[in-house]
Amino acid sequence: MHWAGSHSCLSTEVETAAAANELQGLTDIEGNTVNGLWINDPNAPPVLTCNDIDAENVPYCYRTAHLGYQGQVVDLNNADGTIGAVTVQPCNVGTYHVLCCY
Repeated sequence: MHWAGSHSCLSTEVETAAAANELQGLTDIEGNTVNGLWINDPNAPPVLTCNDIDAENVPYCYRTAHLGYQGQVVDLNNADGTIGAVTVQPCNVGTYHVLCCY
C-alpha cells in the first residue's frame, strides 16, 4: 500500500516516535501486533537495507533475500513503545515492519 505524502520513516523519526511514546500498542494495517521495525538509515549502504541493487534499487525488496542481503532492524517492546538497539538481520528472517511517516 502507498499513502500519498508518506515515506518510510528514517531512523531518527523512529527514535523520535519511541521517545514520544507513539509506538506503544502499535499494530499493522491488519491489526497484528508489531514487535519489530526495519530501520531506514539513509547513510547505510544498499546491502544493509535489503535493496534490490541489481535491478530497481528498491529498498526492502524481499525477493533479494536469497542473495544474502541484510537489513537494520530494531525490536519494539509493544507494551511500552520502547525500541532496542539497532541490529542487522538477514532480509528473510523475522517479522519486521516498515513504519510509514508523513
